[in-house]
Amino acid sequence: MVFNNFLYRYFVENVYGKEKRFTVFTPSTDWETVFDETFKTYVKKMTRSKYRFFPSKVHSTYSLPNSYELKDFNADSLRKSENFNQSYIVEYWGSENNFLKNGLGVCLIHKEKIIAECVSIFHSGTIAEIDIVTNPNYREQGLGKIVGQAFINKCLEKNVMPAWDCDKNNKASKALANKLGFSNEEDYALYVLK
Repeated sequence: MVFNNFLYRYFVENVYGKEKRFTVFTPSTDWETVFDETFKTYVKKMTRSKYRFFPSKVHSTYSLPNSYELKDFNADSLRKSENFNQSYIVEYWGSENNFLKNGLGVCLIHKEKIIAECVSIFHSGTIAEIDIVTNPNYREQGLGKIVGQAFINKCLEKNVMPAWDCDKNNKASKALANKLGFSNEEDYALYVLK
């Protein structure tokens, strides 16, 4: 109880209203209860689904449609990306240099435009959390699977385990996870600032 009171005071005095990022992954239902009851005015609860990667369930090859080009994510990609642009990179990586040095990413280009992209939202050195987006005008063509597989191949080359999680209700993300060799879904609670 003493720790919970300290955490609450620290949060109210140093985090809330200070435009700081606040994300809590709860390890147990006891912690969910603490956040549901004590922090409910300040945070919103999300239910996320987490998957395990099974390399034996996935085919590491893919074929690119004509006039499409697969590239590693680099400084030029950051400038051209509508999704994983500088503000995204700064929010999750602190700086563009940090991402370029420690992150992973691939993008699919068509007529000089990024149409699908996959980057590590987090990379511990042994695990890389996947963040993936396909341009709405190019969906339903399997392009998310192509960039996802290319990203997974990069991870495996570097002995990094790819990781996948998504909002519990994101059916498209769940389907893509299964196509890329992820399964054994588990749900967990996540809290972010309102």
